[in-house]
Amino acid sequence: MTCNRKTIFLLLALVINLVLFGCQHTDPALIASFFPLAAFRKGLSTPWIATIFGTYDFSVFLISLSIPLIVNERNMHTIYFVAVSIAAVALIIFGLLIQIEDLNVYLISNLITRTIGGFSNGIWIACGIPIITSIFSEKSSFIISLISGIQGLGVALGPLFGGALFRIGGFTLPFVFIGITELILTIVSIIFTPTVTVNKAQSEIDSTERENNSTSFLKKLKLVCLSLPYFNLLIYNSFRNAGIALFLERKFNVDEEGNFLYFSVYGFFCAAFSPVFGWLLQKGYTMIIFWISQICLSTTLLGFFLLSTSVFDSKYYVFLMFIMNAISYPGITSCSFMLIKNELRKDGNLSVETSHLRTATLISIMRSAGRLFGSLVVAGFFLERFGFCNSCLGLFISTISFLIINLAVLNKFSFAKI
Repeated sequence: MTCNRKTIFLLLALVINLVLFGCQHTDPALIASFFPLAAFRKGLSTPWIATIFGTYDFSVFLISLSIPLIVNERNMHTIYFVAVSIAAVALIIFGLLIQIEDLNVYLISNLITRTIGGFSNGIWIACGIPIITSIFSEKSSFIISLISGIQGLGVALGPLFGGALFRIGGFTLPFVFIGITELILTIVSIIFTPTVTVNKAQSEIDSTERENNSTSFLKKLKLVCLSLPYFNLLIYNSFRNAGIALFLERKFNVDEEGNFLYFSVYGFFCAAFSPVFGWLLQKGYTMIIFWISQICLSTTLLGFFLLSTSVFDSKYYVFLMFIMNAISYPGITSCSFMLIKNELRKDGNLSVETSHLRTATLISIMRSAGRLFGSLVVAGFFLERFGFCNSCLGLFISTISFLIINLAVLNKFSFAKI
């Protein structure tokens, strides 16, 4: 195969897998836009709706803990494509569950389906990131930003096209359509995606490093601290997905179409800022992105707190809050990935693929833990007990606290290149 032809195949593989990631991120956007109100009207209470969200995240958390035991460079591709296929089927089934009349059967079926979806999506994320970054490993930081951007675009286009499909075929059609699209893209991706070439000597080094468990407790603690901003971001995003629809309906009478409009704005701005952040990451301006993203997330939480106290009393301020949130997502995601990857690579004992897999695994664990905490504790307990206003205030305080911890660990209070 000539160099140009090989490059074209690699670019096709990159584009197809990025589109798959975009489709994967339409799932939570569709569910956040349509499911809470549909389930509430069907008779489920807010804590049960939050529990369904939390079940998915708990499943992702459990499978993420098991990934180092079941996934390696040799079986990564096979497990990845199996997981993507199962996730697509689970999404199709989830869309069909609205037809169930009995409320208890409906609840149990949703819990089971979201559990299966959580297991498969957890593997999808953890395996997909190292597979995609290995296609052009020298541009991994830019590709990570592209992944965040395409996920944001999925969040935008999902509700946009989902809204059109919702008007045509009701609740079921958007989920069935996205699920079938994911299955088709999976088949195409199997054809084009190259397998990771495993260097035997490097594989032995990786295996020895795993067996010796040489990572010190302090280094593990540092890795966890570096991922805290991402953990906190996912707490808010999960709380937003489970709680914002009911808050906006009660305060501004916003329906499903209004919700997917907000999520579309969020997704488009997320996709727009991702290439910019990717370029800055390639130039080494990690801390600039870090500060911008943290300021935007803090502004989002403070803004929703003021909105809920009627200091701001216009639904147009909601657009601003979603835009601030959109800027924070690719920035915090990319910075967390790069900081963790660089910390893992300091020893020089790990291959690029192994460091990417471990970074993606830790990111997946913190992602699911954050979403689980946001769904069950913040949305399921604090939102019901203390209200939307106090929940936003608590998340704002946690954002500042995690920021201080992260900066203390990095020992970088400047805009220096890293």
